[in-house]
Amino acid sequence: MLRGSHGDEFSLRIVGYEFPDKDNDLGFDSNWLIVEVYCKHGEKTWVKRDPSLLTWEAGILIKWARDILYKQPESEVLEFIEPNLLFQALRGENGKIETLRVTLGHETCPDWVHTLRKPAYFSMDFAINLEDIEAFCQSLEADLLIYPRRLQGIKELASSPRDRLRIVKKDNDRT
Repeated sequence: MLRGSHGDEFSLRIVGYEFPDKDNDLGFDSNWLIVEVYCKHGEKTWVKRDPSLLTWEAGILIKWARDILYKQPESEVLEFIEPNLLFQALRGENGKIETLRVTLGHETCPDWVHTLRKPAYFSMDFAINLEDIEAFCQSLEADLLIYPRRLQGIKELASSPRDRLRIVKKDNDRT
């Protein structure tokens, strides 16, 4: 769980496949994961469940989060096919990554967020904390052992962040 200095909390766990019986297709369907998002902001808490990540996207999230801790990530922004989750590494005045911003949109956004612009988005910032981020990664890794990528032996499905995600470069050029 990520914990903020003002009592904010965020956790993400995998609770199942969107299509548990569809383990033989060659596309994405058998690899969609239902994730549970738990958040606390001030006095408000919410839990949302939605098929927001593919199995390989969960793996990419783990690698990206660890890259923030141990080396520079390839991208400071990580977004996925479903626009429900967005992660950003924010730099402080010293140029070092100091903050992890989690943005929730669409199905994971809290119901109490009201905006004239749809879809609604809500962000929370967490100071970089080695123990919290490592525990977050280990929890997702444990979940992926229960809900692994299906049809892993097929070469056509080789994981490629550039094929599956839009990576936003530091200079904001999209690839």
